[in-house]
Amino acid sequence: MSKYLMHPPIAPNMPPKVEELFVWCHTQHCRLRREFRMSVQLFGSGPLPIHIISQAARGFFRDVLDAFYHDMQLTITRLTDSASTGKRDNICFESLIKRIRDDKHPDTSLSDRMTALLTLVNADVDPIRLHRDKMLAHNDLASLTSTTLQFLNPSISRLEAILARFDELINEVQVGYGGVKIPLDFFELGADAHSLLKLLSPTK
Repeated sequence: MSKYLMHPPIAPNMPPKVEELFVWCHTQHCRLRREFRMSVQLFGSGPLPIHIISQAARGFFRDVLDAFYHDMQLTITRLTDSASTGKRDNICFESLIKRIRDDKHPDTSLSDRMTALLTLVNADVDPIRLHRDKMLAHNDLASLTSTTLQFLNPSISRLEAILARFDELINEVQVGYGGVKIPLDFFELGADAHSLLKLLSPTK
């Protein structure tokens, strides 16, 4: 397997073809979770972190936040894209559902539950997908120069709702194939911006 993958505990009855795509989706979800948690730790933890950041390197951290939000929105939309683009298959939840359905012993109950969850999450992702298509993945001239069309970064509450659905999708696969739920702290492994803030905090 690729060195870029994180290896979650795999359910004992997960078919190899499903496992292959599951690990890729899980890896992207883990990175997404870490970026979200560090964004909240750095910029959503009250006045003290903002005070420290303003004193330390405001411009640098502004660029860090922009990079986090840029990558989070790209990852969210990629994971909720259609199973294929032209003749190319995508790493996404729809592809994972397709592999579950195409298995020689398909679990239709599992795939149906995942399809229902994916439908729910797509309602929250649609505005982000439009932002991705017009502003992030392409420099769409009409959108960039429009005086009426505005794209704002998704709120923390919207991101939390989307990530919670992603947690459910990942764990549906785990439990569906006889495994146990993956705890949230596994998804966020390594997300520790608080240590950085402590180093930047002026000593008394």
